Amino acid sequence: MKLKRVLGIATIVLLVICAASTQVKSTVMDVDDADYQIESNVGQIEENMIVEYCYKASGENVDGYQVYFATYGESINKGRIYLEIYDADTNEMIGSGAVDADEIYDNEPTFIGTDKVNLGKKNIRLVIYSQGFEKDKQVTMWMGTTEKTEDGKTLVNGLGQKSNLLIFERRITSETPYTWDCILITSVCFVLFCCVPGKNKEEQPGGSDELEEETAQS
Repeated sequence: MKLKRVLGIATIVLLVICAASTQVKSTVMDVDDADYQIESNVGQIEENMIVEYCYKASGENVDGYQVYFATYGESINKGRIYLEIYDADTNEMIGSGAVDADEIYDNEPTFIGTDKVNLGKKNIRLVIYSQGFEKDKQVTMWMGTTEKTEDGKTLVNGLGQKSNLLIFERRITSETPYTWDCILITSVCFVLFCCVPGKNKEEQPGGSDELEEETAQS
């Protein structure tokens, strides 16, 4: 297959890919956090303790939550924190995730990844609990005030708290991937296609060899 034909086919294929790329979406993550002020903590999250945070979703897609933990200054290597997402109205679990103790750092945000969930505009209930921590090496979570949690409600073992958990969604947004890259490559391919000559004269029917032979016979 000649080079020009290859470039022509490649240009057509790339044009199709460019058109398709405008319809394909790639995933982009964004932690929807805000300024906050720490006011208190929930206490040691022991295995018999259930922490809940209830709020109204506004139609977003999420793939996890950023939580502010504290380890009481300890380095903790054993245990796991679990997070479950429920539709508060139906009590249906719509997502879940977990984080190991050695991924939790004192007074720093920790991301707990979950299933990719379309929260819609549901009333959401997050349930957080622990397993496997040693009695003298446990974690807590910070509570406080922020414009993102002011309409929420936090419960510890069913009891309402004055402050709310400092917990933020990691939202999933979309953008068109690689479209400009495809356009650039397609343009280069098209220019090369235009610059590469067609068949050589010797390869054309009735080329110089045939013409010389006909002239000699006449």
